[in-house]
Amino acid sequence: MSLNKSTKSGKFEVVSGVPQGSHCAPTLFNLVLNHAQGILEPIKGSFYADDAKLILPIKNINCCHQLQEVSERFSSWCKLIGLDLNAEKCKIISFSRSREKIHFNYTINGVTIERVEKINDLGVFFNEKFNFNDDSTFRVAKGKSMMGFIRRQTSELNDKEVLKSLFCSIVRSNLEYANQVWSNTNMANKNNIEAIQRRMTKMIMPTMTPYESRCDNLNLLTLEKRRKLFSIMFCFDILEGYVDCPELLAKLNIFCTPRQLRSTMTFRQDLHRTNYGQAEPVNLMMTNFNEISQLYEPGVSRNSFKNIMIQYLESN
Repeated sequence: MSLNKSTKSGKFEVVSGVPQGSHCAPTLFNLVLNHAQGILEPIKGSFYADDAKLILPIKNINCCHQLQEVSERFSSWCKLIGLDLNAEKCKIISFSRSREKIHFNYTINGVTIERVEKINDLGVFFNEKFNFNDDSTFRVAKGKSMMGFIRRQTSELNDKEVLKSLFCSIVRSNLEYANQVWSNTNMANKNNIEAIQRRMTKMIMPTMTPYESRCDNLNLLTLEKRRKLFSIMFCFDILEGYVDCPELLAKLNIFCTPRQLRSTMTFRQDLHRTNYGQAEPVNLMMTNFNEISQLYEPGVSRNSFKNIMIQYLESN
């Protein structure tokens, strides 16, 4: 290892890992992940950097034993290639809307995995009922805290463009993080999130009363309209190949007919009996895109389509 131009460390053996920043690192990392997928069969595994998730629908106690067996197999494989699993950081959570869940004490290397009611995965809080109430509460609390920080630090500042920039970069970015996942949250949570921008625009323009007028004057969309914009643009990115994800593309039911009809829908949506099913992220994304299907032309550039969507949302 080279410490500087004149100093080098002694030779040592690297028993695991890959050289950071090398050209081979991504390929070697993918080889490890591809091998891991085979170890986890027949259950589903999801990996991101050094995090791994094992996912299996639990229908009976036999499924619990199957998940435990795969966990032990995965742990043995990690030892074989020189990786150490931190069992104390591992968590188990059961997603179900049923009152009666099957709970099983899973272990890794003889250590019982802690069972939790909510978990933070890549910056989004998921709870057992999968309703994102905890995530919304966290974002509202953090948004209020950051807005208070801006108010204290800019008490003598009257430049609305500077205050707007601070809000958009510090507060709004937190309120909109990964909104394609949790935008199906209930109306109470949406109102609490919208109230953050409502209060901030009031602080910037205290004499203008209607919230919509303040947004127009500051050239801001409401957070509800921005979530719809992100949903439509994410769907556009999948269709046009800006997001290379075959799994998500396969979930989009493109509406194809043998003859021309009056309907201009881009996607065919399955019938859902519950509001929970209708608000499923992919289904909600297709619903929003169908609303503007007449404005979509295949092959249009991303910037042009985004400008069209912003104009549409500003006028509706």
